[in-house]
Amino acid sequence: MRFVILTVGHSGSCWVAKTLNSHREVFCSHEALYQSIYPELWRLCDIKRNRRAELALIDYLTLGTAIKGCYKAYGDVGSLYLPESWNYAKKKGLRVVVLIRHPVFVAQSQLICSKNIGEFTVDWTYYDKVWNLKFGEYLKKISNKDELELICTLLRWKEMVLTEFPKVKIDDLSSSIVYFKTFFEYVTGIYLSYQESKALLIKEKVNSHRKDNCSTVYDIFNRWNDNVQELYIKHIADLAEKFDYRLNTLHS
Repeated sequence: MRFVILTVGHSGSCWVAKTLNSHREVFCSHEALYQSIYPELWRLCDIKRNRRAELALIDYLTLGTAIKGCYKAYGDVGSLYLPESWNYAKKKGLRVVVLIRHPVFVAQSQLICSKNIGEFTVDWTYYDKVWNLKFGEYLKKISNKDELELICTLLRWKEMVLTEFPKVKIDDLSSSIVYFKTFFEYVTGIYLSYQESKALLIKEKVNSHRKDNCSTVYDIFNRWNDNVQELYIKHIADLAEKFDYRLNTLHS
């Protein structure tokens, strides 16, 4: 199964990618890996933003072809231009999922991210407008709304908040485990038992990649075998050449 998970940012995409990668039969790339391994390339992509969707989605298919047979399911998750990426992904026969969150939670995420650098002011009116206009326009531009098989709203995943608090019992999350099970099977085509879903779900706490002594985005990279890691690094270096930019070092 080939899949792509589209998001407009601050949707829990890194956590989703790490959770999917926790399954030994799943390979899931994430835009943060490009950014972490070769920050120069990512900055260059920001300058040429019209190529960013191509970097995060279209070119990843080349890598997917190279690792075919290593995993039962492989895909990509990250901030993409939804209409263009959606249409391209559907033409290529990929399973497509859209990650969205309510603007209040988006604003909270940005506020948390920005505390370290002391830059961010939450404008709740602005986020109401973004929710009503920006997200609505994305969905309108999708050629056929009926094709939107699944919109994954992470607000329904209680564990994204609750697993941060030890007083909450995992038994209270049964409905979320069932929802995650449905989501995982839809995206990857791999069947999970309830217990397997529960184990994957509680393995990665939300936002743990931002906390001291917790897993990082490199955990995604480190879970792949040596051959796939080497292919991934070569893949990014090849992408850099498309921008006339040669990369010689791996950033850790």
